[in-house]
Amino acid sequence: MKSVVVIGAGLSGLHCARTLHKQGFDVVVLEKSDRVGGRVKTDLVDGFQLDHGFQVINPAYSELREIVKENNLEFHLLPPGFEIAINGKKLLVGDFRRDIRYLLGDLSSDIGTLREKIEFLRYIATKPKDEEFAQAIVKSGSFYREVIKGFLDGVFLADSDQISSLVAHELLRWFVKGSPGLPSLGVEALPRALAHNLDVRVNCEVTNIQGSEIDTTHGTFSADYIVLACDPKSTLNFVQSEKVKMNSCTTWYHSVSEGAITSKHLKVMTKSKLLNSLAISNIAPSYAPKGSTLISTTSLVSIPEIEIRKEVAQAWGLSASDLSFISLYEIKNALPFHGPQKPLQMSQKITERLIVAGDYYSFPSQQGAMLSGRKAAELIISDQ
Repeated sequence: MKSVVVIGAGLSGLHCARTLHKQGFDVVVLEKSDRVGGRVKTDLVDGFQLDHGFQVINPAYSELREIVKENNLEFHLLPPGFEIAINGKKLLVGDFRRDIRYLLGDLSSDIGTLREKIEFLRYIATKPKDEEFAQAIVKSGSFYREVIKGFLDGVFLADSDQISSLVAHELLRWFVKGSPGLPSLGVEALPRALAHNLDVRVNCEVTNIQGSEIDTTHGTFSADYIVLACDPKSTLNFVQSEKVKMNSCTTWYHSVSEGAITSKHLKVMTKSKLLNSLAISNIAPSYAPKGSTLISTTSLVSIPEIEIRKEVAQAWGLSASDLSFISLYEIKNALPFHGPQKPLQMSQKITERLIVAGDYYSFPSQQGAMLSGRKAAELIISDQ
Protein backbone atom coordinates (compact mmCIF):
# COMPACT_ATOMS: atom_id res chain seq x y z
CA MET A 1 0.00 0.00 0.00
CA LYS A 2 1.13 3.56 -0.69
CA SER A 3 2.82 5.66 2.01
CA VAL A 4 1.67 9.08 3.23
CA VAL A 5 3.34 11.67 5.45
CA VAL A 6 0.93 14.11 7.09
CA ILE A 7 2.57 17.29 8.37
CA GLY A 8 0.65 18.69 11.31
CA ALA A 9 -1.27 16.90 14.08
CA GLY A 10 -4.18 19.30 14.36
CA LEU A 11 -7.75 18.18 13.73
CA SER A 12 -7.43 18.25 9.94
CA GLY A 13 -4.14 16.32 9.87
CA LEU A 14 -5.27 13.70 12.37
CA HIS A 15 -8.62 13.17 10.65
CA CYS A 16 -6.84 12.82 7.31
CA ALA A 17 -4.37 10.31 8.77
CA ARG A 18 -7.12 8.37 10.53
CA THR A 19 -9.16 8.11 7.31
CA LEU A 20 -6.14 6.85 5.37
CA HIS A 21 -5.08 4.46 8.14
CA LYS A 22 -8.50 2.82 8.05
CA GLN A 23 -8.01 2.24 4.32
CA GLY A 24 -4.70 0.48 4.93
CA PHE A 25 -2.29 3.26 3.97
CA ASP A 26 1.11 3.48 5.65
CA VAL A 27 0.74 6.84 7.41
CA VAL A 28 3.14 8.87 9.55
CA VAL A 29 2.12 12.16 11.17
CA LEU A 30 4.84 14.73 11.91
CA GLU A 31 4.14 17.36 14.57
CA LYS A 32 6.59 20.11 15.52
CA SER A 33 5.12 20.71 19.00
CA ASP A 34 5.18 18.32 21.95
CA ARG A 35 1.59 17.06 21.60
CA VAL A 36 -1.27 16.60 19.21
CA GLY A 37 -4.17 19.01 18.79
CA GLY A 38 -2.89 22.14 17.10
CA ARG A 39 -5.10 24.90 18.48
CA VAL A 40 -7.19 22.35 20.40
CA LYS A 41 -5.20 21.87 23.60
CA THR A 42 -5.77 21.65 27.35
CA ASP A 43 -3.39 22.39 30.23
CA LEU A 44 -3.72 21.16 33.82
CA VAL A 45 -2.85 23.93 36.29
CA ASP A 46 -3.33 23.46 40.04
CA GLY A 47 -6.22 21.07 39.44
CA PHE A 48 -7.92 23.28 36.85
CA GLN A 49 -8.34 22.20 33.23
CA LEU A 50 -7.56 25.16 31.01
CA ASP A 51 -8.35 24.93 27.32
CA HIS A 52 -6.26 27.09 24.99
CA GLY A 53 -8.94 29.70 24.50
CA PHE A 54 -12.64 29.14 25.05
CA GLN A 55 -13.55 26.18 22.88
CA VAL A 56 -16.59 23.95 22.78
CA ILE A 57 -17.23 20.91 20.61
CA ASN A 58 -20.49 20.20 18.81
CA PRO A 59 -20.89 16.39 18.80
CA ALA A 60 -23.59 16.82 16.13
CA TYR A 61 -20.93 17.78 13.56
CA SER A 62 -21.03 15.09 10.86
CA GLU A 63 -17.24 14.70 10.90
CA LEU A 64 -17.29 14.10 14.66
CA ARG A 65 -20.09 11.61 15.16
CA GLU A 66 -18.08 8.50 14.41
CA ILE A 67 -15.06 9.44 16.53
CA VAL A 68 -17.27 10.43 19.48
CA LYS A 69 -19.13 7.11 19.28
CA GLU A 70 -16.01 4.96 18.82
CA ASN A 71 -14.17 6.52 21.77
CA ASN A 72 -17.13 6.94 24.12
CA LEU A 73 -16.15 10.56 24.73
CA GLU A 74 -18.13 11.84 27.69
CA PHE A 75 -19.66 15.20 26.81
CA HIS A 76 -21.21 17.77 29.11
CA LEU A 77 -23.55 19.78 26.90
CA LEU A 78 -24.12 23.50 27.31
CA PRO A 79 -27.74 24.63 27.60
CA PRO A 80 -29.26 25.41 24.16
CA GLY A 81 -29.23 29.14 24.78
CA PHE A 82 -27.36 32.02 26.36
CA GLU A 83 -27.87 34.84 28.85
CA ILE A 84 -27.78 38.49 27.82
CA ALA A 85 -28.53 41.78 29.59
CA ILE A 86 -30.76 44.14 27.58
CA ASN A 87 -32.29 47.38 28.90
CA GLY A 88 -31.28 46.45 32.43
CA LYS A 89 -32.98 43.05 32.18
CA LYS A 90 -31.28 39.66 32.21
CA LEU A 91 -32.85 37.46 29.55
CA LEU A 92 -32.35 33.88 28.46
CA VAL A 93 -32.40 33.50 24.69
CA GLY A 94 -32.36 30.08 23.03
CA ASP A 95 -34.16 27.22 21.37
CA PHE A 96 -37.49 26.99 23.19
CA ARG A 97 -38.22 23.71 21.37
CA ARG A 98 -35.63 22.08 23.60
CA ASP A 99 -36.35 24.04 26.77
CA ILE A 100 -39.55 26.00 27.34
CA ARG A 101 -37.82 28.44 29.72
CA TYR A 102 -36.36 30.28 26.69
CA LEU A 103 -39.80 31.15 25.34
CA LEU A 104 -40.27 34.21 27.56
CA GLY A 105 -36.92 35.70 26.54
CA ASP A 106 -37.41 34.81 22.86
CA LEU A 107 -40.77 36.59 22.79
CA SER A 108 -39.59 39.65 24.72
CA SER A 109 -39.84 42.92 22.78
CA ASP A 110 -36.58 43.95 24.44
CA ILE A 111 -34.66 41.77 22.00
CA GLY A 112 -36.40 42.91 18.82
CA THR A 113 -39.70 42.72 16.99
CA LEU A 114 -41.46 39.53 15.97
CA ARG A 115 -40.84 40.37 12.31
CA GLU A 116 -37.08 40.66 12.96
CA LYS A 117 -37.04 37.24 14.61
CA ILE A 118 -39.02 35.66 11.77
CA GLU A 119 -36.53 37.14 9.28
CA PHE A 120 -33.70 35.55 11.27
CA LEU A 121 -35.40 32.14 11.11
CA ARG A 122 -35.97 32.64 7.38
CA TYR A 123 -32.24 33.31 6.94
CA ILE A 124 -31.39 29.99 8.65
CA ALA A 125 -33.99 28.08 6.63
CA THR A 126 -32.89 29.28 3.17
CA LYS A 127 -29.48 29.47 1.48
CA PRO A 128 -28.34 33.11 1.42
CA LYS A 129 -26.42 35.07 -1.19
CA ASP A 130 -22.65 35.21 -0.96
CA GLU A 131 -22.26 38.58 0.75
CA GLU A 132 -21.27 40.10 4.07
CA PHE A 133 -23.36 38.72 6.91
CA ALA A 134 -24.44 42.23 7.95
CA GLN A 135 -26.12 42.67 4.57
CA ALA A 136 -27.68 39.22 4.55
CA ILE A 137 -29.19 39.68 8.00
CA VAL A 138 -30.17 43.35 7.69
CA LYS A 139 -33.91 42.61 7.97
CA SER A 140 -33.34 41.14 11.43
CA GLY A 141 -32.52 44.63 12.65
CA SER A 142 -32.01 45.05 16.38
CA PHE A 143 -32.53 41.34 17.07
CA TYR A 144 -29.29 40.65 15.22
CA ARG A 145 -27.50 43.85 16.18
CA GLU A 146 -28.25 43.75 19.91
CA VAL A 147 -28.55 40.02 20.60
CA ILE A 148 -27.24 37.57 18.01
CA LYS A 149 -24.20 39.56 16.89
CA GLY A 150 -22.50 39.38 20.31
CA PHE A 151 -22.90 35.61 20.37
CA LEU A 152 -21.60 35.16 16.81
CA ASP A 153 -18.63 37.47 17.35
CA GLY A 154 -17.57 34.90 19.94
CA VAL A 155 -18.07 32.05 17.48
CA PHE A 156 -16.06 33.63 14.65
CA LEU A 157 -13.66 35.59 16.89
CA ALA A 158 -14.23 38.52 14.55
CA ASP A 159 -16.76 41.18 13.69
CA SER A 160 -19.69 39.08 12.43
CA ASP A 161 -20.78 41.90 10.12
CA GLN A 162 -17.82 41.14 7.83
CA ILE A 163 -18.08 37.34 7.81
CA SER A 164 -19.32 35.50 4.74
CA SER A 165 -23.06 34.98 4.97
CA LEU A 166 -22.54 31.44 3.66
CA VAL A 167 -20.23 30.59 6.56
CA ALA A 168 -22.59 32.13 9.12
CA HIS A 169 -25.47 30.18 7.62
CA GLU A 170 -23.52 26.90 7.71
CA LEU A 171 -22.53 27.22 11.37
CA LEU A 172 -25.92 28.49 12.55
CA ARG A 173 -27.53 25.41 11.01
CA TRP A 174 -25.14 23.19 12.99
CA PHE A 175 -26.14 25.01 16.19
CA VAL A 176 -29.77 24.20 15.37
CA LYS A 177 -28.89 20.52 14.87
CA GLY A 178 -27.02 20.07 18.14
CA SER A 179 -25.73 21.72 21.29
CA PRO A 180 -21.98 22.14 21.80
CA GLY A 181 -20.33 20.78 24.90
CA LEU A 182 -17.12 19.90 26.69
CA PRO A 183 -15.39 16.55 27.10
CA SER A 184 -14.70 15.65 30.74
CA LEU A 185 -10.95 15.67 30.09
CA GLY A 186 -10.91 18.99 28.22
CA VAL A 187 -11.08 19.74 24.52
CA GLU A 188 -7.71 18.03 23.96
CA ALA A 189 -9.55 14.74 24.49
CA LEU A 190 -10.79 15.07 20.91
CA PRO A 191 -7.39 15.15 19.12
CA ARG A 192 -6.11 12.47 21.49
CA ALA A 193 -8.98 10.25 20.37
CA LEU A 194 -8.25 11.04 16.73
CA ALA A 195 -4.57 10.16 17.25
CA HIS A 196 -5.33 6.75 18.79
CA ASN A 197 -3.45 3.96 16.95
CA LEU A 198 -1.75 6.46 14.61
CA ASP A 199 2.03 6.80 14.17
CA VAL A 200 2.55 10.37 15.39
CA ARG A 201 6.05 11.80 15.80
CA VAL A 202 5.98 14.84 18.09
CA ASN A 203 8.79 17.41 18.46
CA CYS A 204 9.54 16.72 14.79
CA GLU A 205 9.74 19.91 12.74
CA VAL A 206 9.78 19.82 8.95
CA THR A 207 12.54 22.00 7.49
CA ASN A 208 12.25 21.28 3.77
CA ILE A 209 10.15 19.42 1.22
CA GLN A 210 11.68 18.36 -2.07
CA GLY A 211 9.63 16.05 -4.25
CA SER A 212 8.86 12.97 -2.17
CA GLU A 213 11.53 13.77 0.45
CA ILE A 214 10.72 15.51 3.73
CA ASP A 215 13.66 16.83 5.76
CA THR A 216 12.99 17.17 9.49
CA THR A 217 14.78 17.68 12.78
CA HIS A 218 14.47 13.89 13.20
CA GLY A 219 15.96 12.98 9.82
CA THR A 220 14.54 12.53 6.34
CA PHE A 221 11.25 10.82 5.48
CA SER A 222 10.00 9.79 2.06
CA ALA A 223 6.44 9.13 0.96
CA ASP A 224 4.26 8.60 -2.08
CA TYR A 225 1.98 11.43 -0.90
CA ILE A 226 2.45 14.42 1.37
CA VAL A 227 -0.37 16.24 3.14
CA LEU A 228 0.37 19.71 4.50
CA ALA A 229 -2.03 20.12 7.41
CA CYS A 230 -0.13 22.77 9.34
CA ASP A 231 -1.18 26.33 10.11
CA PRO A 232 -1.49 28.76 7.16
CA LYS A 233 1.70 30.64 8.07
CA SER A 234 3.74 27.43 8.15
CA THR A 235 2.16 26.26 4.89
CA LEU A 236 3.57 29.36 3.18
CA ASN A 237 7.07 28.03 3.91
CA PHE A 238 6.46 25.11 1.55
CA VAL A 239 3.92 26.15 -1.09
CA GLN A 240 3.00 29.40 -2.80
CA SER A 241 -0.25 30.65 -1.40
CA GLU A 242 -1.96 33.89 -0.52
CA LYS A 243 -1.36 35.28 2.94
CA VAL A 244 -4.14 34.29 5.29
CA LYS A 245 -5.78 36.79 7.63
CA MET A 246 -6.07 35.21 11.07
CA ASN A 247 -8.35 36.27 13.91
CA SER A 248 -6.95 36.52 17.42
CA CYS A 249 -8.46 36.39 20.89
CA THR A 250 -7.52 36.34 24.57
CA THR A 251 -9.08 34.07 27.17
CA TRP A 252 -8.73 34.67 30.91
CA TYR A 253 -9.33 32.07 33.60
CA HIS A 254 -10.40 33.01 37.12
CA SER A 255 -11.74 30.95 39.99
CA VAL A 256 -14.31 31.69 42.67
CA SER A 257 -15.61 29.65 45.55
CA GLU A 258 -17.90 26.82 44.57
CA GLY A 259 -21.51 27.98 44.65
CA ALA A 260 -20.72 31.67 44.10
CA ILE A 261 -22.08 31.23 40.56
CA THR A 262 -24.90 28.77 39.88
CA SER A 263 -25.62 29.57 36.23
CA LYS A 264 -24.67 27.11 33.48
CA HIS A 265 -25.39 29.57 30.68
CA LEU A 266 -22.88 31.35 28.51
CA LYS A 267 -23.12 35.03 29.35
CA VAL A 268 -22.91 37.12 26.16
CA MET A 269 -21.52 40.53 27.03
CA THR A 270 -22.92 43.75 25.56
CA LYS A 271 -21.40 47.24 25.62
CA SER A 272 -18.15 45.65 26.75
CA LYS A 273 -14.73 44.77 25.38
CA LEU A 274 -15.48 41.22 26.47
CA LEU A 275 -17.25 38.72 24.21
CA ASN A 276 -18.54 36.22 26.71
CA SER A 277 -18.01 34.59 30.08
CA LEU A 278 -18.92 31.13 31.36
CA ALA A 279 -18.67 29.35 34.70
CA ILE A 280 -17.20 26.45 32.79
CA SER A 281 -16.94 23.97 35.66
CA ASN A 282 -20.68 24.32 36.24
CA ILE A 283 -20.98 22.53 32.89
CA ALA A 284 -18.08 20.09 33.30
CA PRO A 285 -17.22 19.67 37.02
CA SER A 286 -13.87 18.07 36.14
CA TYR A 287 -12.60 21.48 34.99
CA ALA A 288 -12.12 22.66 38.60
CA PRO A 289 -10.98 21.05 41.85
CA LYS A 290 -13.52 20.49 44.59
CA GLY A 291 -14.52 23.72 46.30
CA SER A 292 -13.83 25.97 43.29
CA THR A 293 -15.64 27.20 40.19
CA LEU A 294 -13.66 27.99 37.03
CA ILE A 295 -14.66 31.03 34.95
CA SER A 296 -13.60 31.38 31.31
CA THR A 297 -13.82 34.86 29.78
CA THR A 298 -12.86 35.83 26.22
CA SER A 299 -12.27 39.05 24.29
CA LEU A 300 -10.92 39.98 20.87
CA VAL A 301 -8.39 42.38 22.37
CA SER A 302 -5.84 42.22 25.16
CA ILE A 303 -7.03 44.02 28.30
CA PRO A 304 -5.21 44.57 31.62
CA GLU A 305 -6.17 41.85 34.09
CA ILE A 306 -7.34 44.38 36.65
CA GLU A 307 -9.96 45.62 34.17
CA ILE A 308 -10.95 42.07 33.26
CA ARG A 309 -11.39 41.15 36.91
CA LYS A 310 -13.65 44.16 37.47
CA GLU A 311 -15.84 43.45 34.42
CA VAL A 312 -16.11 39.72 35.10
CA ALA A 313 -17.06 40.35 38.72
CA GLN A 314 -19.68 42.90 37.69
CA ALA A 315 -21.14 40.58 35.07
CA TRP A 316 -21.61 37.79 37.62
CA GLY A 317 -22.72 40.03 40.48
CA LEU A 318 -19.56 39.44 42.49
CA SER A 319 -16.83 41.54 44.07
CA ALA A 320 -13.50 41.74 42.23
CA SER A 321 -11.84 40.43 45.39
CA ASP A 322 -13.88 37.22 45.06
CA LEU A 323 -11.95 36.28 41.90
CA SER A 324 -8.55 34.59 41.84
CA PHE A 325 -6.56 34.87 38.63
CA ILE A 326 -5.30 31.54 37.26
CA SER A 327 -3.98 32.11 33.75
CA LEU A 328 -4.54 33.75 30.37
CA TYR A 329 -4.09 32.56 26.80
CA GLU A 330 -3.38 35.01 24.00
CA ILE A 331 -4.23 33.13 20.82
CA LYS A 332 -2.77 35.12 17.92
CA ASN A 333 -3.90 32.68 15.23
CA ALA A 334 -7.18 31.44 16.62
CA LEU A 335 -9.26 31.14 13.44
CA PRO A 336 -8.86 32.14 9.79
CA PHE A 337 -11.02 35.05 8.69
CA HIS A 338 -13.58 33.93 6.10
CA GLY A 339 -15.14 36.79 4.16
CA PRO A 340 -17.49 36.90 1.16
CA GLN A 341 -16.43 35.52 -2.24
CA LYS A 342 -14.37 32.78 -0.64
CA PRO A 343 -15.94 29.34 -1.25
CA LEU A 344 -16.87 26.99 1.57
CA GLN A 345 -14.62 24.36 0.02
CA MET A 346 -11.38 25.31 -1.74
CA SER A 347 -9.17 23.20 -3.99
CA GLN A 348 -6.68 21.24 -1.90
CA LYS A 349 -4.51 19.55 -4.50
CA ILE A 350 -1.22 21.40 -5.12
CA THR A 351 0.37 18.65 -7.24
CA GLU A 352 -0.46 15.01 -7.86
CA ARG A 353 1.50 14.10 -4.71
CA LEU A 354 1.14 17.20 -2.53
CA ILE A 355 -2.16 18.10 -0.88
CA VAL A 356 -3.09 20.74 1.69
CA ALA A 357 -5.66 20.59 4.50
CA GLY A 358 -6.96 22.82 7.28
CA ASP A 359 -9.97 24.92 8.18
CA TYR A 360 -8.71 27.70 5.91
CA TYR A 361 -9.52 25.43 2.93
CA SER A 362 -13.04 24.88 4.22
CA PHE A 363 -14.68 27.10 6.84
CA PRO A 364 -13.43 28.19 10.30
CA SER A 365 -14.65 25.52 12.70
CA GLN A 366 -13.79 22.06 13.94
CA GLN A 367 -16.22 20.70 11.35
CA GLY A 368 -14.44 22.62 8.59
CA ALA A 369 -10.98 21.49 9.74
CA MET A 370 -11.96 17.82 9.87
CA LEU A 371 -13.90 18.02 6.62
CA SER A 372 -10.81 19.33 4.83
CA GLY A 373 -8.78 16.50 6.36
CA ARG A 374 -11.20 13.91 5.06
CA LYS A 375 -11.29 15.56 1.63
CA ALA A 376 -7.47 15.42 1.48
CA ALA A 377 -7.57 11.70 2.33
CA GLU A 378 -10.22 11.04 -0.31
CA LEU A 379 -8.07 12.71 -2.98
CA ILE A 380 -5.34 10.17 -2.21
CA ILE A 381 -7.72 7.21 -1.97
CA SER A 382 -9.34 8.06 -5.31
CA ASP A 383 -5.89 8.16 -6.95
CA GLN A 384 -5.32 4.45 -6.36
